Amino acid sequence: MCSHPLHRVTRYIATRHCFARLVGCAEADPYNRHTRRENKQMYPLITRDPVSGGELIVTRLECPESGVVIEGRFNLGWIGRLAREQLDFVELLVKHRGNVQRVAADLDVAYNTARSRLDEIVAALGGTPENDGHVDRRAILDRLAAKEISVEDAMRLMKR
Repeated sequence: MCSHPLHRVTRYIATRHCFARLVGCAEADPYNRHTRRENKQMYPLITRDPVSGGELIVTRLECPESGVVIEGRFNLGWIGRLAREQLDFVELLVKHRGNVQRVAADLDVAYNTARSRLDEIVAALGGTPENDGHVDRRAILDRLAAKEISVEDAMRLMKR
């Protein structure tokens, strides 16, 4: 039994969006569910369900220092729409203050590959990638495969 005066005190804070359980000391929870986890390894954030590929939600937040636990249903916002590799790319892009050329050098890929990855991220976030006057060959080939356009139309569009 803990000698701390708050060892049996558990306070609850309820709001419209979340439910927090505040535990007075590390020994207050006999099941050790809400206690400090200083030595536990933290895994990288996954943003997609590995089975269905759907977006995940967060149902529990915890502060290892204070033991505060917040339970509820929280979305990951724009982060939840990106895959782990895309998040790593965004991190590099921010570190390099938006310089795609330096990101490409860090990743040891061609500049066009880095731009293509950035365009995929922009599309995943609901934006429209910039079209530098270049033909989007993939989109044309996708339309051709779906039989939306003829081979002649695809050839004409590729020559633009």
